Amino acid sequence: YPCDQSNTITLSAVINAPLYSSCSPSLTMAGLTGSTSNSLSSLTLVAPLSNSSAVVWSQSAGQVSFGTNSLPGSSSDAYQTYLNLSFVVSNRAYAQSPPTIVLTLSHGTGVTWSQAPFGDFSPMNIMTPRIIAARSSQSSPYPCDTNMIVFELDSAVPFFAACSPRIVVTGLTGTVNDTTLNPNNQLKLQYTVPSSGLSSPVPWDLNAGIFSLNVTSNWGPSGAYPVASVAFHVLVRNPASPQAPPNVSVAVSYTTQGGSSGSSAETRAWVVPSGLTAPSNNGSLIRPVPVQLYDGDRYFVSDWRQTLYIRQPTLLSTLISQSSPMAGSQNDITLTFKANVELITLCRPRIILSNLIGACVDTDVLLSGGSAPQFSNVNKVSGRASFDAKNYALTMYASRYSSPNATDPLPDAMVLDQVPYIIRFRSVNPVQGQDAPQPYLQIALDGATANMPPPALVGEDMITVPTAAHVTYYPGDASALKVIAPTFDIRSIVQTNSMPGQSNSFLVTIQLNMDLPVNSVLTLSGFLANTPSDPNPTSRLDLAPSGSLALSDVPGLTPPVLSILSSVRDTAGSSGSTAGSGYFDRVLGRLSLYVTSTLTAGVPYAFKFTLLNPQCQMAPVVPCIRAGRIAAGSCYLGSVGRNLFTTEPVGVGDMTPLTVDGTKVGGARPGEELPLSVRQPYIMLALMQQSSALPCATNDLTFSFVTNVSLVPNLNHSLVFTGLLGARNGTSVAMPGGPVQLQVTATGPNIFAATASWNPASGVLVVPISITSSTTAGSTYGFKVTLTNPAAPQDCAMSVQMTITGMCFNSVTVGWPLSSSSDLDGQGSCVAPGFSSSDPTSGWTSVPTLVGGKCPLYVVNAAYFWTMARQSSFFPCDPSNTITIQLVSNVPLSFCSPNITLRGLAGTQTPASSAFPLTIQSGSGSVASSITGVWLNDTGSLILTAPAVPSSSCTPFVISFKVRNQKSRRSPAVVTVETSGFSGASIARAQAVNPYSSFVSPTNYDPLFVVAAAFPNKTVVQSTPWPGAANTLTVSLSTNVPLWVDCAVLVITNLEEACASQGSMPLTGTDAASFSWNGVAPGTGLWASAADPSGRSVQEGRLTLWPVGSAGSVCGTVNCIQTLSNWVFGFVVRNPMNPQYSPPVQIMADATQG
Repeated sequence: YPCDQSNTITLSAVINAPLYSSCSPSLTMAGLTGSTSNSLSSLTLVAPLSNSSAVVWSQSAGQVSFGTNSLPGSSSDAYQTYLNLSFVVSNRAYAQSPPTIVLTLSHGTGVTWSQAPFGDFSPMNIMTPRIIAARSSQSSPYPCDTNMIVFELDSAVPFFAACSPRIVVTGLTGTVNDTTLNPNNQLKLQYTVPSSGLSSPVPWDLNAGIFSLNVTSNWGPSGAYPVASVAFHVLVRNPASPQAPPNVSVAVSYTTQGGSSGSSAETRAWVVPSGLTAPSNNGSLIRPVPVQLYDGDRYFVSDWRQTLYIRQPTLLSTLISQSSPMAGSQNDITLTFKANVELITLCRPRIILSNLIGACVDTDVLLSGGSAPQFSNVNKVSGRASFDAKNYALTMYASRYSSPNATDPLPDAMVLDQVPYIIRFRSVNPVQGQDAPQPYLQIALDGATANMPPPALVGEDMITVPTAAHVTYYPGDASALKVIAPTFDIRSIVQTNSMPGQSNSFLVTIQLNMDLPVNSVLTLSGFLANTPSDPNPTSRLDLAPSGSLALSDVPGLTPPVLSILSSVRDTAGSSGSTAGSGYFDRVLGRLSLYVTSTLTAGVPYAFKFTLLNPQCQMAPVVPCIRAGRIAAGSCYLGSVGRNLFTTEPVGVGDMTPLTVDGTKVGGARPGEELPLSVRQPYIMLALMQQSSALPCATNDLTFSFVTNVSLVPNLNHSLVFTGLLGARNGTSVAMPGGPVQLQVTATGPNIFAATASWNPASGVLVVPISITSSTTAGSTYGFKVTLTNPAAPQDCAMSVQMTITGMCFNSVTVGWPLSSSSDLDGQGSCVAPGFSSSDPTSGWTSVPTLVGGKCPLYVVNAAYFWTMARQSSFFPCDPSNTITIQLVSNVPLSFCSPNITLRGLAGTQTPASSAFPLTIQSGSGSVASSITGVWLNDTGSLILTAPAVPSSSCTPFVISFKVRNQKSRRSPAVVTVETSGFSGASIARAQAVNPYSSFVSPTNYDPLFVVAAAFPNKTVVQSTPWPGAANTLTVSLSTNVPLWVDCAVLVITNLEEACASQGSMPLTGTDAASFSWNGVAPGTGLWASAADPSGRSVQEGRLTLWPVGSAGSVCGTVNCIQTLSNWVFGFVVRNPMNPQYSPPVQIMADATQG
């Protein structure tokens, strides 16, 4: 057994020879593991081991050795030795399998023998601590009852106190604190087997449902395979709330190791069955409880003894009936029931009969019937109950008190399990009729916070027929609180106008099946303007203001009602009332009529009243009529319950003519006589178009619309257009400018205010309506406003929406155009003239139409359809090269007041200037204008600030100005033009201007093209070859370009060994006067001689000549030598003394300026 402190180990051995002490024999037994004995003092030696000093024990090795002195000397004979050894060890607290025992005998030589495990009594075989069976039960399933919980355990092994056995019960949840049963959070053990050895009282964790028992003495029968049984019970207080049996479990464990280990902790749990079973017989411990069949208990179990199963309190076999269904009469109500539990008085049980709608009883209700004395009211008075009029509930406490001043009820339960009870009480029926309500019956307990069954329907008496004089009743009339209702036999209403915002007369006819006495009030209700789409419900003008509302008689119908109805508010009585009128409550949508003379049953009465229709569409209402404040002797003011009016869903005979254009909007339609049936205002047609798609242009937006209903005065109608935004790349963009008032011009009947509000940023246009009489539904109305288009191109407004305020008009997408054509004439593109000349400044026209140009807010992309750049001179250094830029735009440039910048003209000899002269010409045949611009020579840019550009589309625009060409050859310039003021348009970006050569060959007149200067003819001859002779050198020259005096120098070089005086050199010949020395001495040149620059030992002579020009059409503002076929001049040098070949004489035009 685990933890047995007295496990006797017995060894019987026969040795086949005598043992002689002279050989120091010893015997070792090994394999005795699992003991908690750690020293010899823990052993008990049994004879013949009388000398324990020679015994050595090792707990860790599980080994005992018997030395020489411990072995008996008299147990041997001449042939063999007999050994019978016994000693006692303490078993450990948990199981182990039997080890193999090994004996070793030392007697000069060693002999070993081993014994294999052979069963439960093999040395150190320790059984598994195990509970064979665990049982639990309770004594009562009733809420709030004292409950005896019984536990029984059968163990396969005895309990040994040395290892501190502990029994832990968990899951015992749901109980409530009772200091009488469980003082100081402790449980008292009421019954135990064995009668001692269990700790008591027991610590108790009520919330967790846990308690534990310590076993303080050895417990269980001795011998092989005993069953150690333990039984104990505790008393707890059942909860008020029902519950399913919790998962109660029992755990058993040794908490210490025992033996020499003493109090060292042990944590291994015993094996315990997973579920607890109920004991087979609890004898006198269990109270008798009636057998319970399933009755709707959500926690129902077939064996109520399952621990802490708390039955759900339920009332069974319920039945309720009444004695009279007459409105306003006295009525005896009888209730029969029984319960499925005892109602323990500790929890103040009460039976609540609820939903007694219409019952009229006192707060303190007298009960009758045989069971009445067993119940009391809230004031502890027996034979009475308490009534809660607010909740229509009758409460009967299932307890009696010795007196109303007693604190606690008498202990005996007044309501027992499965016992029928009958009680009766009296009520007064209401005046208004009602179907029998569904009474509910339930049990309530103090402290029941969850899991209580909901109130259960009470069975109705559908068989008994009540009896009364002069009245015939039928089966079902005995249903409690069923009241046969007074009613209106006739109740009809029609309207006369379905147009929103217009006056509407209602014709009402009524007839009752009872006399309606004076001081009663007729209430017509349901006249609510239920228009959820109304954008501004707080400012509605519909129906009528709260206050007196005039009535009118219906001609031809008698009797007149003006003398028998008057206005009333809140309280009955004629004070402050107005005869022939009613009181209308706009918030509640009802008309109240005070009866000043009895309305006779069976007589029809008819009258009219007028309301203003809502501004929004409204589905017809179904008004109700009721008669209230009927004094009929009951405890309530009675009433004839609300009845729906009957209506006319088809006819239109009572409708008044409507203001409509009959060709487009029809008159009254079936269904429009239904009360407050208001037509849906909607915009039948909404169109618009624009007058210009040109950037920066004035643009007339013209709108027209048609509505299906009339617009009426005093509703502050406004047309609201949203989405008036252009679009770029699928995204809306704002129109230019800030909020402003726009002039409104009617294009037909004028129903508009003089100005409209325009917010370009949001694209919202609000046009107020200004009328003194209603418009005609179906007629077309139109107006226009004027905007300024943006400079940037944009697509049409993606979605312009229109609605009309003051009524709940739908929002519609505004279509375009107003007419069949969507195109604009003469906008957006240009037609080239088909020219053959090099200067196409005439013949340009706009395209006939701009497709889709009327689409609102569409602005064309401003672009140059034609560009050309040309020059007047391609000569190097020409100071008067006229650059001409020709531009043709598809839009009027003047609308956006642009600046024009020309770029790409770098490389000229033109000084920078902030007042650079130029001319412009707008249109064919117009006079060129002289203006100034800004010239930036370093970048070759010309800036024109707000020039007089064309004011019409496709008009040629010519810019001309002069520059001075550079001296060296160059390719044509790439000129670009940028035009500000058209942000985002093509015209605003740098655009290459087409060179002249794109239209006419060759490229000489492309801007800033300069030809290479050259000498087509260049000859020199001498007059004599004789050494030392005076030699006249005659030069014949021609150039392909003019030579401007401030720009060119001629140098004749490589006149080897020619001899002349340094300095002035006279010239001879026909054209000698065309050249000079530095421009100051015509007919002379500058002679210079110097060593040959290449290092040869010769002198190189050179003659430098400056042109002497004259003014001319070619020269412009600076004199020049114009191109000639030949220039001839001569000069005299002296030949060298030594012979030489003619050197290669060279000539060049050298730049000496800039």
